[in-house]
Amino acid sequence: LEESLSEYFQSTVRILGAGRTDAGVHARGQAFHFDLPQELQEQNHGLSLEELQHHLNSKLYPEICIYKLQPVTMQDHQENNKQPWHAIASATKKHYCYRFALLKHTHEQEGRRIVVMSPRARFTRAVIREQKNHTVDLECLERVLKHFEGTHDFRAFAGAVEQNMKKQGRESKNTIRRVDRVDLVREGNDDVMYRVDIILKGALYKMVRNMVGTALDVAKGNLDEEVFLQLLHQRDDALLVRDDNPCEPAPPQGLTLEHVYFDDEF
Repeated sequence: LEESLSEYFQSTVRILGAGRTDAGVHARGQAFHFDLPQELQEQNHGLSLEELQHHLNSKLYPEICIYKLQPVTMQDHQENNKQPWHAIASATKKHYCYRFALLKHTHEQEGRRIVVMSPRARFTRAVIREQKNHTVDLECLERVLKHFEGTHDFRAFAGAVEQNMKKQGRESKNTIRRVDRVDLVREGNDDVMYRVDIILKGALYKMVRNMVGTALDVAKGNLDEEVFLQLLHQRDDALLVRDDNPCEPAPPQGLTLEHVYFDDEF
């Protein structure tokens, strides 16, 4: 995006995204903004946003598409006594989806088991394989996911908090986040395709994948539900960190940032 914008304006242009994603994670509804210096604005007076959007989409990889380019001027916000629109600061909610295919274990199928899905879906859906005596209890999974709703200290569900603090020379980091809604949704008419919808203001590094991965481990019986609740409901006298959580994050390919909401859009 920056290369295409810089080529168009014949000057270095930097962008700021509404959030970053881990390697292998998708973004269907990412948002970003960029600022143009006054001289570039004057040089490009009467700029056609339709032309600019077409230019950018013609230069980008097929997997990247800009679909809603809008101008934001400082004057508009100053007249309304509001801060300028900002891809991060103006965001009110984010909607993440975690999609997975449940490869069920049966005594009749002890050998190789497969899940049939479209080639495209394989890039955006993780395959969760059940093991003998460790099947996924879907009622338990739904119950555990609902525990995430509300305001919690997600330190035990965030990746590299302590390492990043040390790297940045910081003694503390706010790991308290609010999750507005978590829903387990069955997709299709069988018991194979599922997704987890998560709506929140903002997430810590790897937080969403750790939430899903831990919930799946509880639903498989790999982690006691009481231990999970201790990880979620932090005590001041016994602060638990990511190393205290034995669960692996859910695979990255199943996670998609679906939409970033702004102002009164939500």
